[in-house]
Formats: sequence, C-alpha cells, structure tokens
Amino acid sequence: MSINPILGSIDPRLFYAAVAPPPSGQASLIQGYSRERLELYWVYRVMARLPATLVDPAMSFEAIRGHRACGQTGWRYSFLYPKGLLKAAPGGRAPFWIVFTASPDAAAFVSKWQSHQRYRPIHASLVEVDGAIRPEELTADVIRSHCLRVVAEHEEELGHLRPLFDHWKIKEPEPVAFPFRGHFIASSNQLSLSANGRRSPECIPHWSGESEEAYEDVVHEGFAAVLDARTSSDIPSGIALAPPRPVIWLIAPSWLPNLRTRLLEKAQTKEDKSAISDLASLIENQREFSTLIGADRFERITNSKIAQALRSDWHRELLLFSEAIGWATAGTMAGSWRLRPSINRVIGRVRQFSENLRSTDDPAPAKVAKLFADMQTALCAAVDPRAVEEILNTGWGVKVISDAPVEWLPIGDLPLCLECDVSRTTATPADALLLQLEHHEQLRLSVADFSEILLVSAFAEGARDDRIVEMLKDHPSSSWTQVRVERVQSEDELIAAINGYDGPLLIFDCHGSHPVGGKAHLVVGHDQVTIASLAARIRMPPIVVLSACDTQAAARSTDTVAKAMLELGARTVLGTSLPVHFLHAGLLVSRLIRTIDLYLPIAAQTMNHVPRWSEFIGGLLRSQFFFEVMMHIEHAGLIDNQRCLEILGTATPLARESGSAALDHMEKRLAEAGVLEPTDFRAIVRRVVPLSDMIRYVQLGNPETITIGSLEQLPEELQQGGDDRKDRLAPKWRWDAYRDAGRPDMMQIRGLRSYGPFED
Repeated sequence: MSINPILGSIDPRLFYAAVAPPPSGQASLIQGYSRERLELYWVYRVMARLPATLVDPAMSFEAIRGHRACGQTGWRYSFLYPKGLLKAAPGGRAPFWIVFTASPDAAAFVSKWQSHQRYRPIHASLVEVDGAIRPEELTADVIRSHCLRVVAEHEEELGHLRPLFDHWKIKEPEPVAFPFRGHFIASSNQLSLSANGRRSPECIPHWSGESEEAYEDVVHEGFAAVLDARTSSDIPSGIALAPPRPVIWLIAPSWLPNLRTRLLEKAQTKEDKSAISDLASLIENQREFSTLIGADRFERITNSKIAQALRSDWHRELLLFSEAIGWATAGTMAGSWRLRPSINRVIGRVRQFSENLRSTDDPAPAKVAKLFADMQTALCAAVDPRAVEEILNTGWGVKVISDAPVEWLPIGDLPLCLECDVSRTTATPADALLLQLEHHEQLRLSVADFSEILLVSAFAEGARDDRIVEMLKDHPSSSWTQVRVERVQSEDELIAAINGYDGPLLIFDCHGSHPVGGKAHLVVGHDQVTIASLAARIRMPPIVVLSACDTQAAARSTDTVAKAMLELGARTVLGTSLPVHFLHAGLLVSRLIRTIDLYLPIAAQTMNHVPRWSEFIGGLLRSQFFFEVMMHIEHAGLIDNQRCLEILGTATPLARESGSAALDHMEKRLAEAGVLEPTDFRAIVRRVVPLSDMIRYVQLGNPETITIGSLEQLPEELQQGGDDRKDRLAPKWRWDAYRDAGRPDMMQIRGLRSYGPFED
C-alpha cells in the first residue's frame, strides 16, 4: 500500500498534548520540575504504547523502528497551559488530537474547549469529566475508532483516509530473553523496547539488585536489547538517505545547586531538620545505584512527614526523568546507558580544573594536565567500561543528558567530544530538559539557506579582540556565502540586529561571563545582557554559535547563556564550558565559515546522505584540534610546513568520521615519514588535549535534528527512487508545516517567534 497518495495534504502525525492549569510558579526542590509537569509524569508512558502517526499501525515493527531510527516518526507532543491551548486547535490538515489532563481545573477547561472543536479530540484524564476517558482506557483501537468517527463527520474533507484505517492491525511483539524490572535504572530501555515491538514474558516489580554488578548488568542488558531491535530495523528507501540519530544516550539525573539549604527551608521542627539533613546527605553522597540507609537515619526520615514527602517527590522526579528519557529514545531507537550516581560527585574535580584555567591566561601545562587527568579518572570511575566499548563500536554519535562534563570522558587517547559527534542537554533544571526532549522533530534546511550568515560583534572595529572580522577579510567576495557583520554596543542594538536576520545561523562575538553566584551574561558595550530577559522581544535563529567565554560554564549553575538561547527558540547552541582565547576562537569561527562555503555544497556527495548539523560541527572541532596538534609538532621543529599541511589534508576527511580514525592515520603517516614514533606522537596528543580550546566547546540542544541539503545534492545514483525520497529530504523551515492557514504554529503557541525567511 502506498501511503502518500492516501494522506494527501493531511499531517500523518497524531498530535498529543498535555494541558495543565496556569503555572503556579512552584517547582520540585531537587531536580526543578514544575508542579504541573510532575502531576502529568505518567503521560510519557501512556504515549509510548500508542501510535505516533496514522501510518504506524499499518506498518511492521521493523519498518516503524527504521523510521524512528532516522528521526522520522517519534511522538509529536506539547505541554500546554490553557492560554496555549486556546491558540491551538485541531484543523483540517491536522485533525487528530489526543489531550491529557490530571487536575480538576485543567480537566474542566479541556472538557469545555473540546465541546467547541470542529474536529473533536480525545480527552484522557485522571479526573471524571464529561467527554473524558481514563488514560488506561486509551488504546490504539480506541484511537482508530475515534479517527473513523472524525472521518465520518467530515466525509468530504477526510473520507479519502478511510482505506488507511482498514490497514491498521494488531501486531504481536517479540519476546526478550530477560524479565522487565521495576527500577529507575531499567525503565528507560524497557519503555523503548515496549514501544518498538519487544516485550518480556515476566515483570519483577520493585526490583533491587544484590550487588552493584547486578545493576550494571541490567543497564547493559536493556541497552543491548534496544540496539538489537534497532539492528533489525527495516529502513525504507524513502528515508535511507536521512542520517540516523545518535545510537547511544549517556544519562544521569542530578540535582539543583544548594540542595541542602533549599530542602532545610521546609523544616518545621528540630526533628524535621535532622531528617531532611539525612535525606540531603543520602542524595548528595550517593555513589552507587543501591542506596543503603542506616537504621537510625531511616527511622528519622520515616518519622518526619516533611522528609517523607520530600523523599516521595524525589522518587517521582526520578521516575519522570527515566520515563521521559525512555519515551524520547523510543522515538529514535536509541539505547540509554544510565551512568553511576558517582558521576555527580565529579564536580569537585571539575571545579579544580576549570578554576585553574580561569585564574590565569598562561596556566602551567603540567598542572593543567594533572588536574585534567584527575578529573578524567573520576569520570572513568562513574562509567561502566562496556559503555566505552559501545561508543567505540557504534556510529552516529552520542547524546549526553547530565550536568557533569561527560564530554571529557577518555575514549582511548581522546576525550569523548573529540572522538565522535556529541550533543548534550543538562539534567537540571528539569523542565528545560523535558522541553528539549520534546523538540525532536526534524528541521530541514537547504544549502542555499546559508547564503547569508549573521555575525554580531560587540567589539569595536580594529580592537584587539576583533579577530573574526579581521580573519574574514580574505573571504572572497565572489563566495556564495556572505557574512553580514552587525556591530552592536547596547542591548537594543543586539535585539535589532538579530530580529533583522531571517537566516539559519547566528554567530555572536563578544565577552561572556558566568560569575559564581551571579547571573550568566554577555557583555555588549556597557550592558550586561542576560539572555532570558530578551524573551518575547527576539526571534532566535535555529543555529547559534557563541564565540564568547563561559557561555555553558563548567562548575557553575546550569542557568547559562546557552541554555537561555535554547529556551528562546534556538534549536542548537555551540557554547563554551571555559574561557576561550580570542585568537583560537577567531580561527575556529573563520574555519566554520570557510567550511560552510567550500564543503557544505558537496557534503552530501561525500557522505552519501544529507549531513546533520551535529556531524558538521563535530567534524569541524576534530579537524581544528588536529590542526593544533600538527602546529605543535611543526613549532617543535619536527616537521616542515609543507609536509604538515599535506598530512592534515589527508586526515581531515577521516576527522569528519571519528577522532580515532584521524589519529590512527596521522600516527601512521608521521611514523612512515620518520618524524615521530607512535608512542611519542600519542604523548604529544595527550599533552595538547587539556590545553586545547576545542575541548571547551559544547553542542547544546538538538543539533542532530537539523539536516542540510536535498536530494539533488546526493550522488546521482542515489537520487533514484521516486518522489518519496524527494519529499523526505526536501528542505522545510517549518517543523509545523501542516498547520492550517491563519493558525499559529507550535513555536508561536509556546510564545516563541517562528524560524525562517518569511513574515507571519
């Protein structure tokens, strides 16, 4: 059955939304979930057992997994308050909605709203109100009956969809060889398996391991089962040229700063203080998956109603974290690897390393190397070695969900961020994490969209720090990529410069700062601009590159400049975890622009798929790092410039694949030329790593969801295969392109300004 002719102009996605009462401003004290989000913690699990699209029930599990691995058919979901719901409504092009509620106020509001909709949605609620069903009653068959009822009520507009529902069928999942276990560390992968045609004949509720090895084995077992399911995916030809999403997610829940102080504010008695202090110690000092509580401490916590309530909240937060991750990875067929709780104890080592680099412009290399090695040792202690093996053996990159700098985890002689493509989202504040998980739909850009790049500079022309503009003076005027330079000296000028640009890429060149205990900001003239304060006044492009210090500062709070830009609508931000030298930052940005100009038009030809932005930036950082290594060797007088550039030229294509591929190649070429023995070359690499600015850059948000190019950019032999391929790869600025004319898109409903070269 060919699906596209049946769908016509109808959005194939089911639209899921959770509606909460107006925000109370209250958030959980440990991870920072809003109370409204916590009330709806169960929504992710319910969605994961339901179809994401009208087409899913008509496909085999193998085909569904193939679509999801390429980021095509995860669940479309939005968390809304009443004001947002009033802006939204099922329309003629997207008529099939399912709305969840948990509170009486939200349920009553949705019940009334539902009754006025032309295309009446399903309302699933924990509250008994007119027109609602219980969440546990919501099944694929219920959705099918609802869709057919909507079709019957609008036969002229939707009648052509009826044959599609005739092909919906119940599919029997395949069994896995282990029991599902009721524990936070197991639930993410188990949810992903259940959503993608795998089931366990046995479930062990309230499971606990007999040893740490037992917990580690359960994590590995679930991860391996997800990868096995992904391997058995059937990727249709129409999406085979869309690059798969990251295969591995490294995940670790965390807590907000000053945890003990904030928890103790809830104490009402001396006994409460003692019990809450015990609970804070339990959270902060946890190193292993098992949490052993002494009898005295357990009794104190149990006897305090406030401490018990806080502990209950903590468990619910852990459940929400695990199930949200499971829902997100189920939509992309990724395996999640839960890191040991000791990952959150690395902060002391991170602080020593980062403060040493912040304290001077000329740090002692030996001390930097030692502090970096100590930090990496602590990171290794928090990661199962089997996870490192999987990273080395699996392509398509890694996603990090953690407050710890997992990007610095050693993978051979390189840190993770220089071995493969890595993107990240911090685990706290947790509402911001959920928003990033929900922004998973593909944003397809064309190469031509990069014909103009906006460079906003807060430096005066000719100033010492004005390196990027100086380096770009040699950029040929005949180039197809033009750089628009806007110099700004105030917050208002910054807003005007960004709002006057409708392209995809903003580069901001300025000073940044994130003082201890203070607000992260960018320095623009005499203004200290906190990006969050620009909400509702600025339209952020989908891609932002920050050439500024400490925009995602290590060992500071997670309320960073880069995070604020994500919340204002950027899909991805290249931030900095430490200060960066203005010269090295200038080299990186100028190389970025030249690579866009020279390589982006042919990238799809050389890669045999349209590239993801995360691949593009990952390859750029690795290439620049190996440039630094070769410059170190040249400056030591071990090689001449011509041979240095020759080796770099042959290593750069390999650096786009992985750091180890380029490293092995360079080691071999240098040995063959009699320049360096392999052990000496590796020693130089290890010395360069901790001092390199390239390890200080962090890809935040969802760069893997952005693809660049179209079918026409691929090799000619891969362009064959019909219109489905063309449609799947055609650039599309709006991820909400199916909305009806005159209706706001989902970015506008969330209070953001839409992307793209158009007026709304």
